[in-house]
Amino acid sequence: MSEITKVLVDLQTRNIIHVIKYRKNYRTGLVIPVYSLSVELYKKDTLDIDSLLAGVTSERLVEYPFLVRNLVSPHIDAKILDIGAGESDLTKTISKFGYKKWRVIGIDIAKLTEKLDLLSLARMDARVIGFRDEVFDQIICISTLEHIGVPSEAYGITEENDEVGDMRTMSEIHRVLKKGGNVIVTLPYGTRSIRKQEHRVYDSSALTNLTSAFSVIKEEYYGYYKGKWKKYNTQSAADKMINIKEIPSHFHSCVCVCVLLQKDL
Repeated sequence: MSEITKVLVDLQTRNIIHVIKYRKNYRTGLVIPVYSLSVELYKKDTLDIDSLLAGVTSERLVEYPFLVRNLVSPHIDAKILDIGAGESDLTKTISKFGYKKWRVIGIDIAKLTEKLDLLSLARMDARVIGFRDEVFDQIICISTLEHIGVPSEAYGITEENDEVGDMRTMSEIHRVLKKGGNVIVTLPYGTRSIRKQEHRVYDSSALTNLTSAFSVIKEEYYGYYKGKWKKYNTQSAADKMINIKEIPSHFHSCVCVCVLLQKDL
């Protein structure tokens, strides 16, 4: 079965097949994806993020499409938690797209002021998530874990440094995620020697440690080189890029890793 899963993931990554809907297996209780070769059928069920990426050059150019490809189907009832949502246009867009079936909750340690009909926002520390065990079907964490527990003037966080803030958050994510549910995580990838002052940068060892409680379903690496983001097929290929210094100052790293994780049944 694992070999079949790998083949399906590969075909999806190459845009040869697309998930058009999900159906529930009532014997096992599992939600099973239904695939199609038709691009048109796929587009009807795909979140449109073009307006969010207009004029963007940063990691969002690879993070948002990865997110879109791995969101749960808008045809199934789902509770989704967005960690580090702030008052993000992405979170709002997700809420509007899945309003018929999804309940989307965004949390952030910063004060949230906006109230929307389709979206619940709450001020909350991701290291101590205020929800009961196994309540969410999917959790989103886009360019957030690297900041948790790291003092930052830019984000108004003046607390003492918490070296394991990201690990504590992943433990909480595991707790509130349903069995069989998944997590979309994106992180700056590199070596410890290029760690930034206001956020972490993850090397291979740190990434493995961070995701150890989950099964890794997908792991994609993207490097920024000569003004463009390029996908690397292997981690070792991405490793050759991590020491490049010529990147815009607002980038977290020259390599971004996007990971889809699953909590075991």
